[in-house]
Amino acid sequence: MPFVLGLAENSIQLVPDGTLILHVIIILVMVYVLNATLFKPINQILESREKRTRGRLSEAQEVMKSVNGKDRRARTVVASGAQRGLCAG
Repeated sequence: MPFVLGLAENSIQLVPDGTLILHVIIILVMVYVLNATLFKPINQILESREKRTRGRLSEAQEVMKSVNGKDRRARTVVASGAQRGLCAG
């Protein structure tokens, strides 16, 4: 039995005391301060960036539709000219 008692003496004992409440309060204050000064502004910046990206993506899709339509018309004109013998290709 002396061996078991020897382990108990050398082990870390975690006993909650009055400083536990203090640590919890400090952590809650830190979370509040970090949220107000860091996380909310960063989230606002990321949200505005996401909105701009979505807007530019939809604009790019519209441009691609326009380009595809013009490409189809150009191919049609070239194909009809080739059938008439006006274009070589």
